[in-house]
Amino acid sequence: AVLSYLFYIVGVALVAGGLGYALGAGFLHLIGIDASFSVFLVGIVMAIIVAAVTIFFNLQKYVIIIATSLGGAAAIVGTLSYGVGGVALDIFRKNPVQAVLKTTSWFGTLVFLVLLVAGIVVQLRVNRAWEIEAYENRI
Repeated sequence: AVLSYLFYIVGVALVAGGLGYALGAGFLHLIGIDASFSVFLVGIVMAIIVAAVTIFFNLQKYVIIIATSLGGAAAIVGTLSYGVGGVALDIFRKNPVQAVLKTTSWFGTLVFLVLLVAGIVVQLRVNRAWEIEAYENRI
């Protein structure tokens, strides 16, 4: 039971780190900084900060909700862009969220954001009362 909990925590920390890296590196690209090492360094720092905050403040449920909503919205809009828009599959394989945002029109981006927010809201409402149950010590 201890190993499964540690595996869960490490997995959530990696997901949170990935989200933090994407936030840090994405923000630098947004403001026009494209220097590779500085973007990498800021991304790593943000990954460590977001992972630590997630574990320290017990925000695992919310990180999982945000990550699955982001992936789901990207999968839906990406599938529509691939099927209807004729965008190459290789672009989606590397980074589906970036591919959706770069290859779709403003309408596709709007649909992506609406689906992202809807996914977060629905998961928050459905899982509002759910908490990790502590196991009794059977020793």
